[in-house]
Amino acid sequence: MLAPKQNMKPLIETQEELLLDYLLHLEKHKTGQRAVYIQLSMLQRHNRRDHHIRLAADTFSQLIKSKKGQLFILKNLDIFFAYRGECHDDVETSIFKLRYLFSEDPFLESKIENLKQPFQRYFNVERDFRNMVYFLRNNARPAIQNQEKRQKINPPSHQLKFEQDKQLTPQSLGALAQALKNTDLTNMIRSETICSLIGNAVPQILINELFISIEALGETLIPLINLKNRKWLYYHLTEIIDKRMLATLKKSNHFFGKGDICLNLNVSTLLSQEFAHFDDKLLASERNTVIVNLQLIDILSNLSEFATAREYAKYRDYRICIDGLTHETLNLINTERLGTDLVKITWSSEGLESAYKNNLSGLFNTVGTPRVILCQCNNKEAIDFGHNFGIGMFQGLYIEKIIAEASIHRGLKTTASGF
Repeated sequence: MLAPKQNMKPLIETQEELLLDYLLHLEKHKTGQRAVYIQLSMLQRHNRRDHHIRLAADTFSQLIKSKKGQLFILKNLDIFFAYRGECHDDVETSIFKLRYLFSEDPFLESKIENLKQPFQRYFNVERDFRNMVYFLRNNARPAIQNQEKRQKINPPSHQLKFEQDKQLTPQSLGALAQALKNTDLTNMIRSETICSLIGNAVPQILINELFISIEALGETLIPLINLKNRKWLYYHLTEIIDKRMLATLKKSNHFFGKGDICLNLNVSTLLSQEFAHFDDKLLASERNTVIVNLQLIDILSNLSEFATAREYAKYRDYRICIDGLTHETLNLINTERLGTDLVKITWSSEGLESAYKNNLSGLFNTVGTPRVILCQCNNKEAIDFGHNFGIGMFQGLYIEKIIAEASIHRGLKTTASGF
């Protein structure tokens, strides 16, 4: 149930100490339990007033009243809500309502959320209890840290090995690879929809793109290391993550049978033994629902390897998508010769004027607009740009916002929420 509050300014120590006591209880009763951490603290100050926090807490009121969940408001006004796994769909619906409520806040409207921290973070308590405690330890200060010392809740041991590191090194990469072998990455798999959008109609979901959140991975395993500061080490890290994601997907049918999915992989991963094992586990009918997303820079770094990977993928009935093209590079790359099924072009408002000047419509027609996906569409300007050139497939935060709004109005979850 909701912990006591006074004029929406909770007794901070009491709230956080209550949370700690609850965690100690939860550690002994983890089976079937889940939790979500909602970072209201990332919103603008004018969106964190008392009535906003009260409204956010009230979205979970039915679950609280039915004793299916317990909610805590922390010092920074973030919300921690623990609940039974059977209520997960109801919790996701509540999250959709919250995202809609604050949809105009810069944090949710821009790329900040994806690059820095997600608005909400889910935990499978049974699997990720220690990781969850570590996360709370760093976000619910100071009471939990002080109480933690006395009551002996400790962060995962594999994190402690990295605490003195500040950048990715070959040594820390090797240790991270070893840690990843024993880490369940299910909760770090994120999805973003690719939709068809015609006029003012509600977007129709065509593809769910799956990827491992590097930010979530870093915060969970090595919170003090900048994973992207060494280009080639980061590339090797993505290869490791590719293979772990394939192993995770191979063990679960949850991601298949709900339409087409897109996997972000390296070219080398497509030719790896891990991908062959993944392929062996799929039914023939499942293979043609999988699109492999390859970065242009990865393709160009070794064209012969790419050609081999492309032919293998097509032979096994997978489709290939090139990612990383822009309005500036589109006229430099012969996408027809690369022989892929789909092409992703990154939207940028900076290219709007030059796009018209250079008459890119001819190039789009050469590629074939039915094969083009305009991505990073974070505002309506991007959609208008795509429609001007006959593009019908879009991806980005603006699309996700429209889907969430439509879902709220219908009182239904979208297909994408199944991921």
